[in-house]
Amino acid sequence: RAPPAAAEPGVTAIQTLPELAGPVLVIAPHMDDESLGCGLLLAGHLRKEGLHLLFATDGSHSPEPTAGAPEAVRRQLALTREQEAREAMAVLGVPAGNVTFLAFEDGTLATCKGALRASLVEHIGRVGASAVLVPSRCAEDLYAGWWRLIAQLGAVPRVLVWDGEAAVGRWR
Repeated sequence: RAPPAAAEPGVTAIQTLPELAGPVLVIAPHMDDESLGCGLLLAGHLRKEGLHLLFATDGSHSPEPTAGAPEAVRRQLALTREQEAREAMAVLGVPAGNVTFLAFEDGTLATCKGALRASLVEHIGRVGASAVLVPSRCAEDLYAGWWRLIAQLGAVPRVLVWDGEAAVGRWR
């Protein structure tokens, strides 16, 4: 592929994504980050059987914080968010068996680094990922630096991290 044309002054050129051969693992901090951050890549990927999705959080505090809500309400919200994510992955062509939910409670990744790291190491090894995509956004639990753990694992040749929501604006 040819590199993108030079951008206008003050505008950053979008770089062409390299061809992703082998298994590709998308690690989404929250449900919908994968669609906002790399939905087009997933939809256009030719080897769908090689696409894998790993959702880090459970969706129990999304789209609006549910602090003080009964546990049953948060559990139902988590189940709804998981179902929505499964439906979105089906639309994008990701095989249902390649979608995994770690189910850490929303907003707790900063306090779960050890368990998160262990889960990531295990999952990256099981998938045999040749590339890991980490769609990100500005949220306190993401600033815990958990995606840096992936780069430090040395288990994949490439880790791509980008801010997928800055392009579409803040939703809160």
